[in-house]
Amino acid sequence: MRNFEQRLNNWLKQQIADEKNPRRREMLEKGLGHGTIEFLKTIWYPAVGNFNHLFPEWEVRDFGNRYRYLDLAYRPSGSKGCIEIHGYRSHARDIEAWRFKDLCMKQAYLCLDEWMFLPIEDEALRFARGRMRTFTVAELAEHLNRSNRQSRRILEKLVQSHEVVVVDSKMRYRTFVAVANDL
Repeated sequence: MRNFEQRLNNWLKQQIADEKNPRRREMLEKGLGHGTIEFLKTIWYPAVGNFNHLFPEWEVRDFGNRYRYLDLAYRPSGSKGCIEIHGYRSHARDIEAWRFKDLCMKQAYLCLDEWMFLPIEDEALRFARGRMRTFTVAELAEHLNRSNRQSRRILEKLVQSHEVVVVDSKMRYRTFVAVANDL
């Protein structure tokens, strides 16, 4: 884990040193959010092993002519990949209706500019890892204050990414458990 922390700190220092845009530099100097760091530590770095072509707090101008900041932009060979960390606090619990609409427009406008999005539902994963037993879709839905349908979609993505496994698929109401995290 020490290697990860050193590489993360070196990467951030280099991003700050190379940045000419004062707004982005200021955001980088404030540091990355908890969800972004957890994503980098538990998913990105173990899978990729480096931070090449990855840019935190990347500034883009969308089709609505607004400046937007992407949590992480992945730009190998000019491609446009966006990783958005959707934390429960900032994207579900405390969000105002106008902010929700703005986030939807942000993604829509950036998709028109050929950005590919990978949203990360970190609160669902935190919930799963914090359970000492299996849990149901309804329990996750109650925790996230979402519908069962929305929670089932989130769980399907987590199952596909091998973060969560289905424990009992014979019953109509399946139960789930988080995959052990060795990091």
